[in-house]
Amino acid sequence: MAADNRSIEHESGTLVLLKDFYNVREVAALLHWSRGRVYTMAERKVDPLPIRRFEGRKRNYLIQRDELIDWYDRNFLYLQEGGQE
Repeated sequence: MAADNRSIEHESGTLVLLKDFYNVREVAALLHWSRGRVYTMAERKVDPLPIRRFEGRKRNYLIQRDELIDWYDRNFLYLQEGGQE
C-alpha cells in the first residue's frame, strides 16, 4: 500500500500525497473544505462521508481513497445536471 510520488498541493500550502488512506486534514485540503465541514458531512443522516477510526480511539480518523471517490461521485453534480441557473 505504498503511496506513489504524485501529490496535490492545496492553496493553503497543504501538500497531499496520493495514497490509500487520508486523514481529515488531507480530505479537507482535497475538497477545499474546512475540517469542520468534513466532520459535518461524516455526520449526515443520508449518505455520510465514509470516515473511520480504530475502535476505542477518539482521534486519527481515516478515509479510504476509493470510498472517498465513490462518495464524491454520488454527492456532487456536474454543472450541466443541476448547477447554477
